[in-house]
Amino acid sequence: MKIYLLDMGSVMYGDCLVITQGAKSILIDGGHQGDYNSILRQLRKIFEKDGPYEFDLLIVTHCHDDHIGCLHNLVGNGDIIIKKALLADPKYRWSQNGELDAEEVEPFIDALFEEDRLELDDAELEQFLFDAELLPVRYDRMIKDLKKARVPVKLYQGTGKDSYTALEKEFKSFGLKILGPTHNQLKITQTSLQKTVRETKKFIEQIPETDAIQTEVDLYRRIFSQPVLDNILLLDAKKNKGAINDQSIVIKVSEPGFSALLAGDMQFAEPEVEGLEEEMSLLLDVVNKAGPYDFIKTAHHTSNNGLNETIFDYWLKEGTTLIAHSGGKKDDKHPEKTVLKFLEERKERFEFARTDRNGIITIAKNGAGKVVMEVEKKKTDIFTPNPNPVKTDEAAPAVSSAVAAATAGTVIPADTPPKQSSLVSAQLTTQSNRITVTASFAIGAGPVTFTIDTEKKNNGRLSEEVSRDVKQPGGRFQGLLFVANLALMTQKFKEAGVKQVIDLINKMPGARLYDVPFEGNCVDTAEAVHKQIRSDTKGIVLVGGYDVLPSLQFNLLNENIRNAVRKEIFEKRQRDDPDNFIIWSDDIYGDTEGDFLPEYPVSRIPDGNNIDTLLSALSAASFSTSARFGIHNFRRPFAVDIFEKIPYTLTSKLEASELFESQGNEEVLAKGAVYFMLHGSEMDATRFTGERNQRGRYLDAFELNNVPKSCNGTVVFSGCCWGGLIVRPIAQYYDPNIPVRSRTHKDSIVMAYLHAGANAFIGCTGAHYSPAKARDNFFGKPMHDAFWTELKKGTSPAEALFLAKKIYSVNIPHGLEDSALTTAVEFKSMHQFTCLGLGW
Repeated sequence: MKIYLLDMGSVMYGDCLVITQGAKSILIDGGHQGDYNSILRQLRKIFEKDGPYEFDLLIVTHCHDDHIGCLHNLVGNGDIIIKKALLADPKYRWSQNGELDAEEVEPFIDALFEEDRLELDDAELEQFLFDAELLPVRYDRMIKDLKKARVPVKLYQGTGKDSYTALEKEFKSFGLKILGPTHNQLKITQTSLQKTVRETKKFIEQIPETDAIQTEVDLYRRIFSQPVLDNILLLDAKKNKGAINDQSIVIKVSEPGFSALLAGDMQFAEPEVEGLEEEMSLLLDVVNKAGPYDFIKTAHHTSNNGLNETIFDYWLKEGTTLIAHSGGKKDDKHPEKTVLKFLEERKERFEFARTDRNGIITIAKNGAGKVVMEVEKKKTDIFTPNPNPVKTDEAAPAVSSAVAAATAGTVIPADTPPKQSSLVSAQLTTQSNRITVTASFAIGAGPVTFTIDTEKKNNGRLSEEVSRDVKQPGGRFQGLLFVANLALMTQKFKEAGVKQVIDLINKMPGARLYDVPFEGNCVDTAEAVHKQIRSDTKGIVLVGGYDVLPSLQFNLLNENIRNAVRKEIFEKRQRDDPDNFIIWSDDIYGDTEGDFLPEYPVSRIPDGNNIDTLLSALSAASFSTSARFGIHNFRRPFAVDIFEKIPYTLTSKLEASELFESQGNEEVLAKGAVYFMLHGSEMDATRFTGERNQRGRYLDAFELNNVPKSCNGTVVFSGCCWGGLIVRPIAQYYDPNIPVRSRTHKDSIVMAYLHAGANAFIGCTGAHYSPAKARDNFFGKPMHDAFWTELKKGTSPAEALFLAKKIYSVNIPHGLEDSALTTAVEFKSMHQFTCLGLGW
């Protein structure tokens, strides 16, 4: 048996463990929300192969964000395959009256019950609140995904109510024992937590309204400030602050000559819950009787409420020789100083490792049968506290730790560009009517500086001269350059399927097919495509998904502009971009001049791992203007004006998301010209969500089952976050060593439309930005406007998007303050829209 404690990076707290025994394996917890890429890299190192990685058992110890972490992405993306799951029952944290309804959880109130993040800077705290507020939704979605995949899921009800004998018998080779907590302990913690939630609500309601409270960050800091903590309501609430930790599933694993105790965040030393002292004493007695243990992972990230001298001395006396701490580097409170002090005083009797200093920690028996601990880096027995993560440069604060952890190893330094990466960086500077972009290609081609002239013409609209840049067609397919990699396509669909693709393209009058003769990165592939462009070429159609023809992992900001953006985010207390300003983009295939504004329209027909999807999209009819359909969120009133510009001949109206809602399993008349201005998710492509007129309340506005089974010639424009994302992961998480995973017509609205014969689906590969007021005309709105305006003229969808981007570039920053942040958002808004489907 081997136990691995995974490296939790820089972010405070965090647990993720892997246990292997022969061919079987167990996964316990999932680190932080931003650890997705890091955990995949570590799993690849542990298992010495590419994913997906199979686990016979998944255990989630308790419902804290640093333990649930990125599991929803790992499960939802198919990166891990779970055969059985024992999960902390979410109702003990979130339910106020029986069964859990994730949408009924009040997001900000709930975020207060995560581990304290008061020491984070404003940008980091904003990111934490954003992630924490979605935690119940993410956890609920993961549970549903597991059940949908027919994984046996057991929600932990506690010993004394449920029996875990069958599970322990099934995992006898691991010596698995479920030690606690009891059902009674869970009920005590649930009751105390409900009381604390109510008292916290009362306290917040009593805070007087002032102009000083502008954001949730302000409110969070005010709630946890010392004067506020003297309030009797919160003093009472603080008595129960350990409730969620004390719900942690405590397990023992063992084999002959090797035993280990893994207790999540259980607060053995100080429960911090009224009335729990007796139950905790009984639990500790059960734990000690199940010993002795060769190895113990310290509970609650080596806090003084998880471990004290009395408990530790007993374990040492019983023979424990190996101790390990799990947590991130940017945490000066964990391991806790007083605990480190008494550990150091006894250091001659045991060995101590910690993920924040030693990276991956491995515990196993060596060839002589002795249980030993190996670490990835540095030496063991480091008893110094982590330094206080105080910023050294207030003018340019560090990137959000959550974002930094999420992108670790993804953004490639300019001085060491790996050949296999297609990531590109661009530096934006603004002055007067010009945007200067300094770009460096990761393949080491050297810097290229160019200027996009933003001089306003024709009252801010694109000049007629620029409008005529689109090559005029001699027929629908005349001048189209279809690009494929037939060798890679044959590996997916065999020769018969590829022959059908070739035959379809050969029947298109005036079209050409270029077969890319190598498997390379996006930059090299695009360069080869550029050599095939002729004077009569009017557009480029990529045939296949990102695994056949790579898309560009486009880093919109180099370090100089990124620092300027960080500074603005910090000073203005804005939220970080969820994509870290890194997106997928196909524009490089039509960008022959290297100025990040394509000279030729580009569309992509993704295959979705299904030859019928590819053939259906390739055979799509031209756009028909017979009908229109749209749904918008009530907080995006500008969509009403956009909808009026959509071409149609039949009477229709724009639906409001809070009134329309999802039609369940029913197909709706969402065909012809379709417009979605809703919320999207990078982890769930089967739904676009709407909002009710209350903070934090969302509803399913449009679902996969609502896509018409046949919608030949339909054009969809999606102003939804990640509404055009056809792969997993999002661009900032991409690692060249880990293959992308294509979405299919069974798990993606985009792919379902293309499977049903849609001509084009226009959407974003990242988080979408749009104004909140109807009169505002910046961020995503001008792109929506320009696209539908061009389409109404009879322009094809691929050309309409191409022209919309040119129109958009002329007017950046659309009347906004000429700053690094607004320009970065505008630049992202222009580049992340993609045309999927034939588009002609």
